[in-house]
Amino acid sequence: AYMIFAERFRCEVSAANPELNPPEVSKLLHQRWKAMGEEWKAPFETEALPDAERYRTELEAYKIADEAFQKAEGRPAKPAARSEAGKVPRKPRTAYGLFAD
Repeated sequence: AYMIFAERFRCEVSAANPELNPPEVSKLLHQRWKAMGEEWKAPFETEALPDAERYRTELEAYKIADEAFQKAEGRPAKPAARSEAGKVPRKPRTAYGLFAD
């Protein structure tokens, strides 16, 4: 919803404040968004619903296709970020670390 709001009002804010660079314009837009009440945000949120649903369906389709591709290529499944004990795997030592010992 915020992205739709920002897209609509970016030109207006930029024209009203030509001395601002793009990050400062984004900050102004963010401040406007935070100051808006829920009744003013509602039209943007309703407009964003179809995009959010489309994103979810495309993401699921991508995950299924990626999993099928990984199996077809004979690649192993993606490793878990943590081991069974819940610990994060340690990184290998660097050349400097080996040298310093």
